[in-house]
Amino acid sequence: MKQEIYRFTAHTNCPPGEYLAIFTNSKVFKYPRGEREILSFLILKDENTPLINNKGKAYYSVIVCNKTKGVSTKSKITKIKLAMLNKDEYDPLSIHIGLPTIESFYDRRFKVLVTSKGEGYNFITHIQRPRDLEWEHIEMEYEGGFIKDPRKLYSQLRYKVPKKDKDSIDEAFNYLLNIENGVLLDEKGNFKHDIDYNSDQMRGPDSFVSNTHKKILKFLDTQDLSILFGNLR
Repeated sequence: MKQEIYRFTAHTNCPPGEYLAIFTNSKVFKYPRGEREILSFLILKDENTPLINNKGKAYYSVIVCNKTKGVSTKSKITKIKLAMLNKDEYDPLSIHIGLPTIESFYDRRFKVLVTSKGEGYNFITHIQRPRDLEWEHIEMEYEGGFIKDPRKLYSQLRYKVPKKDKDSIDEAFNYLLNIENGVLLDEKGNFKHDIDYNSDQMRGPDSFVSNTHKKILKFLDTQDLSILFGNLR
C-alpha cells in the first residue's frame, strides 16, 4: 500500500522564466481580506529532477486563487483545471457539465511561465495546455472585466510574441499607441476610446491615424495580437 505523505505548501522562490513543473499541492489559507487557495508547483530540470539553486534548495512557484467551491464556470480554478486537462480528457460536452477535483491533477507535469509581480514576488501566470500545447493565460480578464487599456492587454498577451521578435514588436506597439505625437492619448496618457475621425488631427475616417485607432479598438475587443501585427508564428 502506498504510504500517505503530507504535501508541502510551496513558497515562490523561482526566478521569472519558462519551466517544466509538477503540480504538488493545493491548500486554502486565511488572509486579512478573505481566504485564498494556493496551488503549489515544484520546478523541474527535467521530467524527474527538481531544479536546484546555488544554495542547494529546490525552486517552487505558486498560483493564487480566491477560495471557491469549484462549481462556477467563471472562477479562476475552473480556468486552471481546463488548462490542465489532457487531450483524452477534454470533451466539448463534459467540460460544460463539470470538471475533476483539483486533487486529481496532483503530480502531473506542465510547462509554466513564471512572471514577476514585484520584487521578490514571482507567480505562475501561464500554463501550456497538454491537449494542444497552446499557452493559457490564467489571469486574463473576460466577461465583466473588459480591458480598456491597450498597454495592459498587450502586456498580458506579450508571451505569445516569439522571443526573437519581442523587441521589434514592443517598438511597433509603442509607435502605434503614440502615433502623431500621442493624438490617440488624453492629457494623462490614457488611450482615448471615443475620437472624432473627421477632426484635423485624425485627418478623416480613412486616414492611417484613424485606421490605427480602429485597429486598437478591435484589438481590445478581440484580444487578438494579429489585429495589430499579423501572424506572429
